[in-house]
Amino acid sequence: IIRAIWRGLERLGWRGGRVLDPGIGTGLFPALMPEALRGQFVYAQATDLPELQEGEWLIDDLVGLQVFLESGDVVGSVRDVLDLPAHPTLVISRGDGEDALVPAVSPFVTEVNVAERRIVISPIDGLLD
Repeated sequence: IIRAIWRGLERLGWRGGRVLDPGIGTGLFPALMPEALRGQFVYAQATDLPELQEGEWLIDDLVGLQVFLESGDVVGSVRDVLDLPAHPTLVISRGDGEDALVPAVSPFVTEVNVAERRIVISPIDGLLD
């Protein structure tokens, strides 16, 4: 996601060095944005976005995907993706009125298949409680 944002900003003419380098993480992004872009949303047409690399997805592509345990049991569906300082986090609607928060990093997320509309997770004990 970060590389896609970086490439999108480059297309807008911004040359900020390695500010959005995925190794830095998203936590520094707001503080390093040019003043004119702080607090603003950056929009782009899907057709204008750069091609995503292996292991990269757009948040809009993840929302609505069904979430399964490795055993095949249904957990729920992705309602949102939170961009938290440490890592993105899936908000999974469990259907019982409760949400589960699952870090969108391995080893918690073991498979993402947008074409099949599914995500497979391997939660630690208590994560879904």
